[in-house]
Amino acid sequence: MKNKIVYLIVLILFFSNTGYSQQETTTLEKLKATVWNAAEYGDGTYDCQFTDSTMVWTFGKSKEFSIVQEYYLSNNINNEFQIEKVARFSNGNYLIIRAKRTSEDTRPKPISVMEIVELSNERLVLRNVNKPELPLVVFQAKNE
Repeated sequence: MKNKIVYLIVLILFFSNTGYSQQETTTLEKLKATVWNAAEYGDGTYDCQFTDSTMVWTFGKSKEFSIVQEYYLSNNINNEFQIEKVARFSNGNYLIIRAKRTSEDTRPKPISVMEIVELSNERLVLRNVNKPELPLVVFQAKNE
């Protein structure tokens, strides 16, 4: 009887571990997994790196300029930024984005909505929902 119990426990652990390892990677995990490189544009490259709550854009060949934006993932298009949703969701079809500012910085915080058209380990394609006439933003995973 004791051997049957041990055998049953081993089976349960094996199948629960197998199921766990086959879980699909979340949108957030894929976004954070790499530095995303947009194409070369004239004077330099455009890189974007995700954390749980921010997108950090770095511009120029010597990475002399960067912009930090806060964002959250959503399955709905939200034209109002809801700060309480930042870093709360692991999946979504849209990035709801606004400029991150210090409390002393009184400049406006523009909001944009980007649809995730494609997301794989190698490629990220975004469409600006607010300005659909703009071309898609295409990134490649950067090998560093």
